[in-house]
Amino acid sequence: MNYFIRCFVVIISLGLFYLASYWLLVTNNTTSVSNKHETTSKESPPILKNLFDLVVKENSIFFLETSMKDFEHEVVTINRRASCALESAALHHQNRTIYYIYVFPNDTETIYIKEKYLNMVLTYENIQVVYAKIDDLVRNTEIEELFSKHLIETSPFFVEHFSDAFRAIILMKFGGIYMDSDVIVLKSLDDLGGNFIGKEISTILASGIMGFDENGIDLLSAALEDLNKNYNPKSWGGHGPLLFTKWVKKMCNATANFSYHECDYLRILPTNAFYPVSYGIWRHFFNPKYIDEIRNMVKNSYLIHIWNKLTHGFILEADSNAPYLIFAREHCPKTVSKLYKSF
Repeated sequence: MNYFIRCFVVIISLGLFYLASYWLLVTNNTTSVSNKHETTSKESPPILKNLFDLVVKENSIFFLETSMKDFEHEVVTINRRASCALESAALHHQNRTIYYIYVFPNDTETIYIKEKYLNMVLTYENIQVVYAKIDDLVRNTEIEELFSKHLIETSPFFVEHFSDAFRAIILMKFGGIYMDSDVIVLKSLDDLGGNFIGKEISTILASGIMGFDENGIDLLSAALEDLNKNYNPKSWGGHGPLLFTKWVKKMCNATANFSYHECDYLRILPTNAFYPVSYGIWRHFFNPKYIDEIRNMVKNSYLIHIWNKLTHGFILEADSNAPYLIFAREHCPKTVSKLYKSF
């Protein structure tokens, strides 16, 4: 009897051993396949493309990032408000390609897009995040000589001056619309035609939002020639709004308040088109009690301009009902959905 019991115990033990071995083998194989699938399914982050390697459509919209703060790093970034501007432009212009252009020095290495706001805006099929090298931008333009002297880099306003120069060059090379990154687009600009600029005040044109096609090349060229000859590194606004004001008046024989001008191709828009809330009352964007006033001021506007030089340090809580954030929730909802504590 003891012999049969011992045999039974041996058989049961061998069975349990083989069952355990089989289970471990199956588990290891499954884990291996799973890990392999996980490894191969993780894609590398997208690489920033060179604008000049792409076929750019004539009716595109362009934003510029000229601080060059990311060129030494492998990953580019975008702030929440610029993300909102970019998204709102894409949302209201699904028939156009929207380019966010990082301007980099000429020795730029491979740059990756690995940042939550950039990845979010890239869910819009009509948004392209790209870079452009300085040499590619200025080559064979009216300001190539100025850049060879490296004067702009010495200016305390080099970010603004780079942007002043490159927005004109981009529109000369490609045509389309340029926008500053401190806006929220409220509706399509498609009805404005190919050449337009807006007043900041009755006698000054602003260059924060403007559109030009081949009909405006002479005007852009004249402005760039002036910049090349008369560049002043100490002048904050002299190479943007004042420069365009000067050359529109000169080339179009415009009156002081632009009520009359002779450039049939150019549409000059009133202040409330692009700058309905003046920089003098910028705080109203950030105060909930002014929502009715702001809504009334912008009811016929194409966009709102936030005056970043004045407002960049003014932070809103993510749940604020300030006018700026109310417009953001409506016109850049994906950006707002990514907010953690502030905007």
